Amino acid sequence: MEEELFLIRGAGAAPLPATQGVEALANEPLILPTGPHGLRWTLDAVFARARFTPRVVLEVDSLAMVMAAVDAGLGGTLQPWAALGRYPDAASRFRWARLEAPDAPAPVPQKKEANSR
Repeated sequence: MEEELFLIRGAGAAPLPATQGVEALANEPLILPTGPHGLRWTLDAVFARARFTPRVVLEVDSLAMVMAAVDAGLGGTLQPWAALGRYPDAASRFRWARLEAPDAPAPVPQKKEANSR
């Protein structure tokens, strides 16, 4: 079993629907891990199937740094639910939407139920 991915933005960003299609990410400023990272490899495959190049504004491999940049409003990110689960105050710091991409599971062997915001 693999975990779903979520588009995560800072709380100051525009509201998100409960789910977000991958095609809507074409102009989203994204903060993503670098190329060799397993999650980035998965995301690059999703973007290739959707036939667009993502608008990457920052590449960072540290999850803490990625989430700090998102919290600061520098862009959004695509992460498994566990990235939000690290923050007890996630509901006040972030907005999120489950990514609707049938072939976009993260390479994580566990799945958690989440409420979108």
